[in-house]
Order: sequence, then structure tokens, then C-alpha cells
Amino acid sequence: PRRRNRAAAPRRVAAMSTLSAARADNFYYPPGWDPSQESLSQHTGHTKGRNQYEQKGLIRFELPFDGWCCGCGKHVGKGVRFNATKDQDGSYFSTKIWKFTMGCPALCGTTFVIRTDPKNSDYAFDAGIRRKVESYDEDEATGARALGETDHRKQEEEMRKKRDPMAALERKNDDRARARAAAAALAD
Repeated sequence: PRRRNRAAAPRRVAAMSTLSAARADNFYYPPGWDPSQESLSQHTGHTKGRNQYEQKGLIRFELPFDGWCCGCGKHVGKGVRFNATKDQDGSYFSTKIWKFTMGCPALCGTTFVIRTDPKNSDYAFDAGIRRKVESYDEDEATGARALGETDHRKQEEEMRKKRDPMAALERKNDDRARARAAAAALAD
């Protein structure tokens, strides 16, 4: 068999079209566009914006605190993300106050309204959601601990009492005595 020398053979080069040549430089100007009349984005119709805030006024909002929906009572945890509308709702000196409006994740139809509070460096839960308030008491011996519903020391003490066999026997005897007293009261 006879070998062909590929280097010696003449190559045919395809002519580049104007569009592919323009794409190589990342510049393409359509034939009817006049830069003195309108911008390129107006001419091509791409004026909606680059992101969902520019297009629809939506942002991704993360709940800063735990709360409860006022409509269905569902707990909404800290860090739950929403698609929210962001509107300016006044100003505090030169700082803008923003109002975020979003829907309940349980689809109950309740609308949550949360505003920034630059005066107190906080958020104000205005409508549709009730904020969970946690207060803390600092003790030098034990450090910071939560007050109220999240105090774990009382829960641990109650669990120790429930596990104690002697305390369980005393509770059983107390329960029997209360049952006898209630039965006697019903019999009278």
C-alpha cells in the first residue's frame, strides 16, 4: 500500500461567517442597531434584568429568629428561607428601613411582614408571624442559661426523679391513696 504524505497535501480552509467571527471576539452588533439611538439591550429586548430581584422584585430572605404563624400556628424555625418582596418602608436618619413580605411555608395563605429596625439593630415582626422571645440569665457558676420553656436543668431534675425506683414507689403509693380518696368521695 502506498502512503500519502498529509503534510504535502494542500488544505482547504472554510471561510468563517461573520457571526462566528463575532462570537470569537464576543462582540456582535445586529445589522439594524444604531448606538446613538438606543442601547444594545433595548434593541435586543433584554431589559428585564439579570437576577430575580431586578426581574420580579424578589429576594431570598432567611428568617432571623424562630416564630409562629398567626394563621395556622405552625412553628417556623430560624434560618428558613423564603422568596420575599423587598420594599423600602421609610428611613431612620440616613438608613433605609426595608419591609420584607413573604407567605407562610405551610401554604395557609398568611402573609408575613418583617421590617428592619435600625434604631434597635433588630427586626420587627409586623404581621402574620409572632416572634419567639428567648431571654437569658447569666450566672457565674453555670454560665448563660435560657429562662422559661428552654431551661434544661429543671427537665434533667424531673427525669432523674422519674428514673429513681424509690421515688417511683412513693408516687405509686401516693396515686393509690388519691384513688381511694376519690372513690370514697364518689361513694358518699
